[in-house]
Amino acid sequence: LMMHLKRFQFDPERVEMVKLNSKFEFGKEIDMSKWVADAGEYVLHSVVVHSGDVNGGHYYSFVRPRLGTESPEADDWVLFDDEQVCRVPEEAAVQDTFGGFH
Repeated sequence: LMMHLKRFQFDPERVEMVKLNSKFEFGKEIDMSKWVADAGEYVLHSVVVHSGDVNGGHYYSFVRPRLGTESPEADDWVLFDDEQVCRVPEEAAVQDTFGGFH
C-alpha cells in the first residue's frame, strides 16, 4: 500500500499554488479496515520527503529495507539522499518528517 499526501494547494488570496507546511502526524501502523472492509493492517516501510517549494526542490527517502525479514536489522531506517546512504534513528525518519514546527 502506498499513500501520497497532497501537500500543495491553490491560495486564492495570493493567486498561486503554495506548499502546505503544517504538521501532519502519522503512525508506524495503520488499520485500513476502518475505511475498507477486510483491508487489514499495514506497517510503515518508507517515507518520502520533499524539501523546497512548489516551484522546485529535492526529494529524499527513508526506508526500512529489511522490514519483514528475520534480520536483527529489520527495524533499522536508512536515508537515501542522492549520493548519501546511511543509517538514521527512527526519530529522523518518522517524527522529524511530520512537518510544521518542532
